[in-house]
Amino acid sequence: MPADLHIHTTASDSTLSPQEVVSCAIKAGLKTIAITDHDTVAGIDEATRAAREVGLEVIPGVELSSRINKNEAHFLGYYINHQDPALKEHLKRFKDARQKRGFLITEKLNSIGVEIDYEEVLRLSQGGAVGRPHVARALLEAGKVFSIKEAFDKYIGYGGPAHVEKIRLTPMQAIKIIKEAGGIPVFAHPYYVKADDLIPELIKDGLAGIEVYHPDHNAKVTKHYKKLAIKYGLLITGGSDAHGSVKEGVTIGQITISDEIVTKLRKVQDNS
Repeated sequence: MPADLHIHTTASDSTLSPQEVVSCAIKAGLKTIAITDHDTVAGIDEATRAAREVGLEVIPGVELSSRINKNEAHFLGYYINHQDPALKEHLKRFKDARQKRGFLITEKLNSIGVEIDYEEVLRLSQGGAVGRPHVARALLEAGKVFSIKEAFDKYIGYGGPAHVEKIRLTPMQAIKIIKEAGGIPVFAHPYYVKADDLIPELIKDGLAGIEVYHPDHNAKVTKHYKKLAIKYGLLITGGSDAHGSVKEGVTIGQITISDEIVTKLRKVQDNS
């Protein structure tokens, strides 16, 4: 049975609760999933409890943001110790920064006459890590836009009048945080970043894998990154990067990997 190792919940910027994620995974016929919320591990325990009742394996994970040149680069951490005090301290700082960013975005929107209430943004985040999708949903519910996409394209996306830069780690810092929490660092959707020449340097920092299979990787891109993973002896991973209705048309189980790949990932964790 297949696995989907890139899934978000309402703990970050998805519209699906951890329990709903588990239900969707079972309906999709999955055997294993990874909860990889942005800058938070708050959804892992709920997902694990729900999954235990239906025989689904949940790999505890996280997705951290960094910057390479002018591009945002994300790193997935698999099999992290999500109770690690140092990791929790890092994530608390990221959460506080996200909340500040959300407030500043709201202020910018209000200053250009696109008025929304920051309390509504917080409500939509349900106490989790505030992200731009929560602002986009607040804009949608307030009738300021007709879709999440329009919110990003018109107001809060890169270059938009209400865009606010996010505080980001360096790739080395992201990898280090994951490794210190006992996790396996994986370069997420590398096609976005276009920094293949830096992969050898990232390996020196501790990079262990590449997300080869992703909805935005077409056949040519997938083949390219699979070849790179083999060349450098890196683990191959993949998943849907599902965010519920935030990413329309992307569903849990849309992109999967085999049990064999999960077994290789597990062996690396067991031997670490």
